Parts: sequence; structure tokens; C-alpha cells
Amino acid sequence: MTRSASKWQRCISVAILIAAGVAVMPARGNCAERQLVDRIVALVDDEPILLSEVVQEMNLVRLQRQLGDLSAEQQKQLYQNVLDDMINDQLLVVQAKAKGYEVSEDELRQSVDEAVRSIKERLGGEEQYRAELQKQGLTEIEVRDMHKDQKRKQILAGRVVQSEIRKQVEISDAAVQAQWDTQRDSIPEEIMSMPEKLKLEHLLVAAQPDPQRVAAARAKIEAAQKRVAAGEDFAAIATAVSEWPTAQNGGYLGAFRYGDFESTAFDEAVAKLAPGQVSDVISTRYGLQIVKLETRNGDEMTARHIVAKLETSDDDQVRALNKALALRERVLKGESFEDLARAESDDPNTRDKGGMVEQEIQSSELIPEFRTALDSVPVGGVTRVVRSIQGYHLFKLLARSDAHAATFDDVKDTLRRWMEQRQLEIRYRTYIADLRKKFHVDVKA
Repeated sequence: MTRSASKWQRCISVAILIAAGVAVMPARGNCAERQLVDRIVALVDDEPILLSEVVQEMNLVRLQRQLGDLSAEQQKQLYQNVLDDMINDQLLVVQAKAKGYEVSEDELRQSVDEAVRSIKERLGGEEQYRAELQKQGLTEIEVRDMHKDQKRKQILAGRVVQSEIRKQVEISDAAVQAQWDTQRDSIPEEIMSMPEKLKLEHLLVAAQPDPQRVAAARAKIEAAQKRVAAGEDFAAIATAVSEWPTAQNGGYLGAFRYGDFESTAFDEAVAKLAPGQVSDVISTRYGLQIVKLETRNGDEMTARHIVAKLETSDDDQVRALNKALALRERVLKGESFEDLARAESDDPNTRDKGGMVEQEIQSSELIPEFRTALDSVPVGGVTRVVRSIQGYHLFKLLARSDAHAATFDDVKDTLRRWMEQRQLEIRYRTYIADLRKKFHVDVKA
């Protein structure tokens, strides 16, 4: 990542920049048009931390935590917290380099992939992620570049924490028992209470677009495919006809790896392409699309796509609801929930297992609609049909373990981890304080 401020780095309110002592050129439009006059805000062992880097990290935190719009006071607090964390991380990085620790490219790539995947999940999926990038004026490559710098430092810092601090933390069985016996009041309530857990089977009916809409989408994507085959510019066609947020960037998907889009069909199609080639029509949960592979570097690629979305109508929703209601009636009349799940469910994670959800689920982790439906049925019973953004759900309650006060055997492993974390935090603060004495730290006013 260069030290110059990107569009996104500059897109932070004038209030925080003025509060931080940075000059901002008069704006002639939105925040992406403001020019940032950069400066050094801290030195760690003669390594500068620039204001633009702090702003970059602030915006990355905002995206990762979905903080949304912040007041001037909240931005000032975020600035201070981020700068403090960056100084601490840089101290650990300096120590890591002194000890010869390194980060492999494969390790860095996996860490960045996981970070991007986590953001997509928090934003609600691929479409919402792409829309957020468009809103922020970012490309996938810019997001990945920002994460590379962040993750490299985190990995190096983690090396130091693991080798220099964590190895000093050891909680014996006797210490865990003593905490339970003599200091039970200091243990967090969430450890002391065992939540209600449920064993479930699940059946999902997802609304499907009617055949006419599918035909229309196929006609649209095939028309785009013919234009590409005739020699028209792929990016121009994507801008004109694609029904995805990436259309404004000529269908550009940015850098990605297999699995990033959670579509086997997409991965299989792209795997057959050489740079410059265009796929056949791919059917995914987002709709129908064609993809032009632009570059391939190992297992990292860049591409453009054109999408014909397949959105469901109210009539499609009604058909799905009626199907779910009919399936529930069949279960109530004696048909096997497991057999119906295998034959009719649209949940790929449980369908082949007869609807079985492998792990017990804490009822508190369920969305309120699911929890309310399950509260009203006995063990062995089937819930009413419950709607979510995925479709219409039926649950069979196989077992329920009631919430209860924890015993020592229930919590000893969790209690040990909590004690280790507390000890680690104490040693971390001491270690950072020692590094501040060892290496020069200068925070600019």
C-alpha cells in the first residue's frame, strides 16, 4: 500500500482531520474529492506512522465493525484508539524483525482471504459487499491491499505474543479449582450459566422465480454473451446491462480466489478459463452470469462479470409458503420429516442428512422468530412455518437441554481459557510498557 491517501482514506469527515491537526483543501463536492495534506503523527523506533495510515486503519475498522456514521467526538475517540493500537502493533513488529520473524506469502494471502470473507458475512452477502465497496468508492484490490498491510503486522505481532508472552501463561488444574472454590463471585455470569441448547432437524423451502422470469433472464444474459462474442467491449456491456453493483465499474470483480463467492458453479466455470476468455452462462444463487477472466496469478485471479438477476416476486413467495405449509401438514399426518427434508429441502447443509443439524444450538443464538416458534413446541414436535430472508423454515425439535447453573465440570475448560486470557492481557500490557522503554516512541502533538 502506498503512503499517499486513497479515495477511501480521504473519505472521513473534516471534523476529525481538523481535530487531528491536518490541513484539508476546500471541498468542491463529496468527500472523495478532498485532498489530504499528510503528516507524521508518531515515530516508533524511527519508523513513521502517517496520518493517512491512521485514517486508512480507521476506515478499515469502520468497514470491519460496520460502525456506520460517527459523530465528531466518536471519530476523535476512534482516532486515538486506532493510533494507540498502531503504536503497540508497530512496537511488536519492530521486536519481531529484531528476532528475525517473517510472514510467508501463502500465510498472508490466507489471512486476507479470511478477513474479506468475514466482511462479506457481516454485510449480509456478496451483493451487499459489492454495494458497500461502490458506496465507499473502493475496489476489491484496494480493500485487499489495505488488509495485506494490516494482516502482515498482525501476524508479526502475533509471533511475538506467542513466543514471548503466551508461553509464560500457564494455568494449572489447581489454579482453576481454586478460582472456582474461593473466587467464584469474580467469574463472569456468562460462564456460570449454562444456556438452553436445542437439537434440531431443519427443512427450508426457498422461493424460486417463475419459469417466465427465468427465461427472460436467460434471454438477457445470452444477448450479452452474443455481443461479447461479436467483439464488443465486455466492460462497456457490463456497464450498460449488468444488474449488479459492479456494473458501475464495468463489471470488475477485483482480486479473488476460489471459494470467495461461495458458488461451486462459478468456481468450476472460472477454472476452465485462460485470461481473456469468457465463460458460458453460469447459474448461481445471485442469478445468471457470464465471466471474463482477466488475470491469473497462482490461485488469485481478477475478472469482470455480467449478471442477470433472478429476483422473486410476491407470487413466488406465496408458492413457496404454500409448499412449506403443505409439507408441514404431511409431517403432522405421519410422514417422515427426514424423508421430506431429503426430497424437498433447499438447505444444502442439512438436506442430505435428512434435515439433521449436526451440532446443538444455543437457543439464544437463534433469530427471534425461530426462537419463538421453537419455544411453543414440545420435544418431538414440529414448528409452524417461519419466514426469513432465506425462505420458509420448518424445524423438528429433537431434544432440549434446559438452562441451568453451571457445575465445575461444565465450565472448567472455559474457566481455564478465561483465566489464561486475563493473565495474557496483564503480561501483554507489561510487555508493551517494556518495549516503549526499549524503543523510541514519539507521538506528535
